[in-house]
Amino acid sequence: MEPSFQWSAIGANQENTGMGSWFTEDISPKIIEIMGALIQEPIKFRKELRNLLYQNTTLCIGGELKEYGEGLPAANFRYKKDITLNENVVQNYFHLFKTYNEMTGKPIIITTIPRSWRKYSFMIQENGTIIRKDEDHRRDISNPEGRLAYTGFPGGDDTGWDEEATNLTIMLKNQGITQENMKKIRQSCEGAKFHTYLIDMISFLYQMKINTHAFHSIFTPEYRRFSSVRGGEPLGSWTPDPETLYLYMNKTTGKDGIVFFVPIKSSVKTIYADFNNAISPEENEMKKKIREHCCKYQIDRWTDFDANDTDDAFTILMILHAFNCPKTLEIEEQLIKTKLELLMEPWFTQL
Repeated sequence: MEPSFQWSAIGANQENTGMGSWFTEDISPKIIEIMGALIQEPIKFRKELRNLLYQNTTLCIGGELKEYGEGLPAANFRYKKDITLNENVVQNYFHLFKTYNEMTGKPIIITTIPRSWRKYSFMIQENGTIIRKDEDHRRDISNPEGRLAYTGFPGGDDTGWDEEATNLTIMLKNQGITQENMKKIRQSCEGAKFHTYLIDMISFLYQMKINTHAFHSIFTPEYRRFSSVRGGEPLGSWTPDPETLYLYMNKTTGKDGIVFFVPIKSSVKTIYADFNNAISPEENEMKKKIREHCCKYQIDRWTDFDANDTDDAFTILMILHAFNCPKTLEIEEQLIKTKLELLMEPWFTQL
């Protein structure tokens, strides 16, 4: 699959007034969702951000926050394949956080959970079948500290709780993705030994908790100050590249930082239950909530299709899955479904 980075419009349909970001009275609430490294040339990124960012925007970021000394920043905060594009990523995040804070004064929502909290990984096998690996079970019996190995997917014979990912397979099959297609799709996960956490799907479900009664049982606030460091001191088996700029988000106790809301560990069980319902073959309340969320918000998502894994494509397919269940859709729902299908067309042509 050919990697690509792009802005993807997912939710409610809105016309661009061309009047700039301060004219918000007749515009639905917006979400900007960053789910990939911001590799765009900074001038282009700033221009596009001006057309996307409004006072009624909520910024959601996919990526675990790390302080200096906590190791390699999350993949969405860097770009290891090109040092120049990596500089773009750091510069663009600085501009995004500063501009968002000045324009809205609202907290930034982190929708990604740490690897050590993730309940499952999914291995796409050579024959195209998908195995759901129980990472909780592995941590319980062999890694009580919850710290995963470098790849994030520990080996060994801890397979007793693993099983075929039946509902995920059915969801993909209903979208026209065959077992033969999966043999090609799995190459997007080669760097992780053909595993994925499907964390973008989990992140979207966390995003759906914003502006709900459940929000404060799912998220907790933190003050962070962002900084960039070139190189740095070795940490364990990781030695920072002395030529590479790294983005860190250091905690602060005062109001000299930016407010982030990050997931609470106790929320993980709830979100994975939502995930199981979202990929279920049957219509259910979770799918209804996905449709309602997409109808309520105009969502502009920075997406990295197949750059590191297949999570982005599967996230869009999970959303489409919710729109495929009812026998009839409202007009707005049908428009969103059509938009999503058009968004996925270039990806499907590669299968």
